[in-house]
Amino acid sequence: MPGAGRWWCRTLGFELVESSDGQHASRSHLLLRHPESGLVLRLRRGTPATGRPRYLSLRVESEQALRDWAAHLRRRGIPHSPPRDNGLEQWVSLTGPDDMRIELWWPRPPRAEPAAQHGAAQHGAAQHGA
Repeated sequence: MPGAGRWWCRTLGFELVESSDGQHASRSHLLLRHPESGLVLRLRRGTPATGRPRYLSLRVESEQALRDWAAHLRRRGIPHSPPRDNGLEQWVSLTGPDDMRIELWWPRPPRAEPAAQHGAAQHGAAQHGA
């Protein structure tokens, strides 16, 4: 298995599903599956286009799952950012094979507007002819 495939398996726990050595480099690929989440990645072989940013963001199911991934990376000795939070989402960044930037992220659920404020705003708008 090429180095990128080994990295995904060793670092994030993916398993090899299929390895295809097509006649053309653009058709050669690896299929990797994460056994717990069911996420499937297809890694195409070949030379990446130069000058293009390489970025992948993988959504996790909860804030606890993000903390669990950060702990997993720490145990494996994989360099990564501390969990970051901008108020709308949290994420952990790391660098994958071929300098690909990878984020594991969790979006916070939208906050519900309190019913009393919502009703007051609608009432005020109705009084002013909105």
